[in-house]
Amino acid sequence: MDNVKKKFYLNPEVTFLYHSSFGAWPKPVMDIYQKWQIELERQPVAFLGRKHAKLLSKSRNTLSD
Repeated sequence: MDNVKKKFYLNPEVTFLYHSSFGAWPKPVMDIYQKWQIELERQPVAFLGRKHAKLLSKSRNTLSD
């Protein structure tokens, strides 16, 4: 179980019993999310105005495959 706990940023001194509605993301997922968040913050107009539609399309195509 300790091995699984290391994959999250959760406080190791707290035992979380319920993850259905609110759950922590694993570190790799959170790291990628933060990468995209920083890219958005650096150039919000370019990201939202020109880039996000292509990225969403690429994601949809990848998931549908």
